[in-house]
Amino acid sequence: MRPATLLVALFILSTSVPARPAEMSIGVNFTVLAPNQALADAVAKQAEVYRKRSALEWLGKELPDRLGRSLITVDITTQRDEGLTWPIDCAERKFHQVWVTTSAERALGTTLYHEVVHTVLDSHFYPESLPAWASEGIASQVDDAGRKGNQRLTLARWSKTGQWPGLRSLFESPRIEHDNLEGYAAASSVTGYLAERGGKARLVEFASSGQKRGWDQALSDFYGVRDVAELQTAWQDWATKKVRR
Repeated sequence: MRPATLLVALFILSTSVPARPAEMSIGVNFTVLAPNQALADAVAKQAEVYRKRSALEWLGKELPDRLGRSLITVDITTQRDEGLTWPIDCAERKFHQVWVTTSAERALGTTLYHEVVHTVLDSHFYPESLPAWASEGIASQVDDAGRKGNQRLTLARWSKTGQWPGLRSLFESPRIEHDNLEGYAAASSVTGYLAERGGKARLVEFASSGQKRGWDQALSDFYGVRDVAELQTAWQDWATKKVRR
């Protein structure tokens, strides 16, 4: 980490992190603040693993070191399981602030992984970003069995009642609020469907193109699908078969 980068990290820390005992681990791409040194070191190491893995999986290549450095603040609790990634623009690159409030297991597991995926996508597309449904849908692919089970129950309910969310509205939504469980379920499912249909890298390219050129045109170009209405029908059929297995 260069001196200027460290100053930025320390400024963010001093203005946004409550005063409490914390240890710091400084790595190539992640600076971690955690209740103890062993956890800080472990989170920094595991975040590097997730950064490389998710970039190769969804982008087809690793990110350059120090592109989109991140400050991760870890709070350990058995009462909550939450994560938040906040991209912060700098003159030279994208800097991310990440909060993880969860159990020690999830701080090294799925909750950390989910947030690292966001940093990878935001760094790759800087100064732009993927639409909310794609960013959350991709990150949700690494969620734990409990969250995926809840999403499956939501899909099963939609399949039974026929009350499916509209994909055009989902695609055009600027954000998915953290408590919008149906939004996460739809984003995760349609992301899984498109990734299965054309591969993960194509899904990422489609999401980036669609918000610039229009979703109907992007669907035609990337998947040979006429428009969002046709995708809606195909996705619902696929999701229904999934939940009935």
